[in-house]
Amino acid sequence: MFSACSFGHRFLEYNNSRRTFSSMPKFNEMIRLHNGIEMPSLAFDTYGLTAGTAHDAVLHHLQCGGRHIDTSADFGVEKQIAAAIADSGIPRNELFLTDEIPGGEANHDAAVRAVEVSLKRLASDYVDLLLMGWCGGTSKDDPDNTKADTAWSALETVYKNGNAHSIGILDFQPWQIEYLLQRTEIVPMVSLVPIYPGYPSTASVKANKEHNFCTVAYLPKKIRQVLDSTEIHIFAEKYHTDPLDIVTQYVRQKADALTISVPFNEVKEESFRFSEPELKYLDVMKDYGV
Repeated sequence: MFSACSFGHRFLEYNNSRRTFSSMPKFNEMIRLHNGIEMPSLAFDTYGLTAGTAHDAVLHHLQCGGRHIDTSADFGVEKQIAAAIADSGIPRNELFLTDEIPGGEANHDAAVRAVEVSLKRLASDYVDLLLMGWCGGTSKDDPDNTKADTAWSALETVYKNGNAHSIGILDFQPWQIEYLLQRTEIVPMVSLVPIYPGYPSTASVKANKEHNFCTVAYLPKKIRQVLDSTEIHIFAEKYHTDPLDIVTQYVRQKADALTISVPFNEVKEESFRFSEPELKYLDVMKDYGV
């Protein structure tokens, strides 16, 4: 059984209500992306799971009501996710799967083939969201950022052939977003960035809003250090709640959605709101997640 201390990398939740991502998420709603696809606003992050733990963790999340699974071929648990989905008995069209192009897959054809391999492992004809991390180079090894261009063109190919119902970016800085948009045919629907107290990713969130991307937040590997900080405990005492609830509420007021390695039923609904001065304090508190 998972608990708040079993955080891996990121976090979210689901039911049948509807909203656009211009409003604050409650982590139990559906977000409509700019291409019309609807995404559950709380995802279960499978980063840090193993072949021995992934099946039961994913199945538990689904049995608790979760419907969004976030993974990557690099995590090595796609087959276990497929088995958990099969054992859950939940129809594929009631689930939302997010996957990522494996790191380093910059060649167009190789990236497309990598997605095909992932789909076989996931036992699915499509993923609902396919993400790409920045794979452009530096001025020394890839001055023209050709790797980023070819990788994104692969996502566009997969989107066009129906193997991905939406596509997005991971850990893009504003200048990288602007670079991509000057060369892209299909505009990203989603942008996944780290957001937590001490690290608001203000510039990236602003760029996402300007381009109508859905901002999905994830937490750092060292989130336990954030949760254990004096600052977070002060707020937990003030609002009579736990540190996890402080962090998730902060994300609610900063991002459109969340991916986290905590089961669906362990993420609380909104019970309070931070004032603007409180948000600003949390923005500039020490970054314990580095």
